[in-house]
This record gives sequence, structure tokens and C-alpha cells, in this order.
Amino acid sequence: MAQFVAGVIVSTRAVKEALLDYLGRKERGDLPTLVAPPPVSQLFRAGGRSDDAPGAAWYFLQCGTLEPRKNRLMTPHVWRELVA
Repeated sequence: MAQFVAGVIVSTRAVKEALLDYLGRKERGDLPTLVAPPPVSQLFRAGGRSDDAPGAAWYFLQCGTLEPRKNRLMTPHVWRELVA
């Protein structure tokens, strides 16, 4: 990638920093890099509630690899606190 691309789009600042650190070692630290998080569906922006719908329930979904740096166990603990 460091040899052939004209620019990169990443999803987070952390990824951008890590990538630019890596590219700096490959003498491509000047590669244009844009942070563009994935878009959020309008369904989640509507602010409406569907509590009265049959079988409606609050939930969360986490996607990605299981790595300690992602602190996946924090989400259920935060969720529990928010519900309380």
C-alpha cells in the first residue's frame, strides 16, 4: 500500500495515527489520510421509541476482533449502569 496509493481513508483517529506512524517508517508519512467514520443509519437518528412494539427490546451490537485494547467488557458494564 505504501508504494501504490495516493491517499487513505480510515474510520478512526487512532487508526490514522497508527497508520501514519507505520507509513513514516516507510518514508510515506506525508500520505493524505482522511478520517471518515462509517455513517449511522437514519433509523438510529430518528430518536423515536419502539417500546410498545411486540417483542421490542433495547440492545447493543459490537463488531470487530476481540482484542484487549478494545476494552469490550466495558460496554456491558456501562450498559448496566445506564439501565440502573
